Amino acid sequence: MSATCLPKKLPLESFEEAYPLLRRPYFSAQVYGKLQTTPRNPAEPCAISLYTIGETLFDRFNLFCGSAWDHDFQIKRESKGTASNGRSTRFYCEIEATIILWGDARTDIGEGVALTRAGAEMNARAQAYKRAGRKFGPGQCLYSCDEILMLRGGDGENRLCVPDQGDDRWLHPFFDLDGTGRRYVRSRYQAWLNEYGKEIYGEPLDHLALASILESSPHARTVVVPITIPRETSPLQPSAEHARSLVAAAAPIRASGSQQNGHTAPAQGNGRASEPASGSPQGRPPAKAHDFLPMADHPAPIAAIRAAGARGYGQDAARALCNLVRGEEQDEHVSRQQLGTVENWLTMLHNLGIPEEALLSAAGHNANRRTTQERRQALFSRWLARKAAGEQPKAAQGDGVPAESPPEQPEPHAGAAGQPGKEDPAELAQVMTELQNRMGEHDFGERPVARLAALALGRGPNSRVKMADLGTAMVRALTDLLDCAAAIGWNSDRLDHELLEAHGADQHSTASGRFSAFANTLKDLAESRGAGHS
Repeated sequence: MSATCLPKKLPLESFEEAYPLLRRPYFSAQVYGKLQTTPRNPAEPCAISLYTIGETLFDRFNLFCGSAWDHDFQIKRESKGTASNGRSTRFYCEIEATIILWGDARTDIGEGVALTRAGAEMNARAQAYKRAGRKFGPGQCLYSCDEILMLRGGDGENRLCVPDQGDDRWLHPFFDLDGTGRRYVRSRYQAWLNEYGKEIYGEPLDHLALASILESSPHARTVVVPITIPRETSPLQPSAEHARSLVAAAAPIRASGSQQNGHTAPAQGNGRASEPASGSPQGRPPAKAHDFLPMADHPAPIAAIRAAGARGYGQDAARALCNLVRGEEQDEHVSRQQLGTVENWLTMLHNLGIPEEALLSAAGHNANRRTTQERRQALFSRWLARKAAGEQPKAAQGDGVPAESPPEQPEPHAGAAGQPGKEDPAELAQVMTELQNRMGEHDFGERPVARLAALALGRGPNSRVKMADLGTAMVRALTDLLDCAAAIGWNSDRLDHELLEAHGADQHSTASGRFSAFANTLKDLAESRGAGHS
């Protein structure tokens, strides 16, 4: 690939910009051949198909798309049977691969058969991944190449080897060990490329030259792409107080700058001076220019899209919430902690029956206003907490910016499930009984449970709490947390000690944030213990 064909900066900014380069052909050294058909007549030639290893696609997506791409696999079918010889066991696996570039997700199916379950799954993953990737461009050239045929036995570069013994040895040809057959396959691919392929797909893409551009670019971003697997839906039913804790539990992350006292400071020398904000209320400190950036609009990772789909929402909802949860000037990558916050939001929105239109309106209400990400997150969290409490969201009082509050939505009908303040007395009595039963089963005393309730309500460790004031959803949440504590072997004293530590923790600035951190840690410990015994 000539230097004039190379982009000046990587990664690229859009699929439209990347597609002509993604579909460029591979160098012959990146191409391999495998047997596609083996006729029973040994005199007939075998057809050879072309492929490249999965790492080649990873490399191309990483170079061009950076963190704007992701992938996932789901097992669709599995089976175990006996091979045709009647003696060995064969495993079959069908897998669906999903690849997402700049918010566009495309899927395909792969199949694998092997002597082990792991081998069948690996083969199916490789096939599905490359098939799905081809829909974005990479690898299309391998299916356009002229047919490649090879004979069995004898001498010559176009010959396949056959076993020395066996009645069916002609049905089991293989490539020679010295690479002659592989060089022949690559020569046929190169001949097609020179005669026809370059006119259709352009020059082969030099990954090494692209990597050099990425390394030398002053604006290059890290292109490590994590495999983000969403956690299972939390057994905790979020409450109004929990909703207020979600933003506090998700620490904003910036793409540039340094950490100071737990907060991200803006990078120095960026050429943006502090300036007073027009329309700022009197008495507030002058705002900085970076505080007034519009909310970023990046595609949602596939983990968030799947989490939204599991709760009845679409890709737009996942995108809106992921953009809301990101920190100021953060790049496309969403951290595991932030994904957990998005999942909590989605669960609560689903439980409250809030339609996607209302979600999108609330999440994007301040996207273009002169405010900060932290402010947007706090307003959304406040709106969500009020919805959970059955209140009509109102403009913020005393903050000077009432117009920033998300738009009001119709009030849910009376008696809706999971809304504190409109509790069904019979349901509340039932969950209170369940909580008491759990306390007895796990031998937890009243003191640690009262401290757990106080932590959930944002009160001190020695506060007196009426459990009925918590509401149905939060009582269920406390019951689940007691199960988690018992699952990891905590007794009443240990739980009480850990709760005292949680009340005094200084990693979070709000009491509700401390409850969220304690609950998430306890759930993670229980899940890890359960996984270790599975």
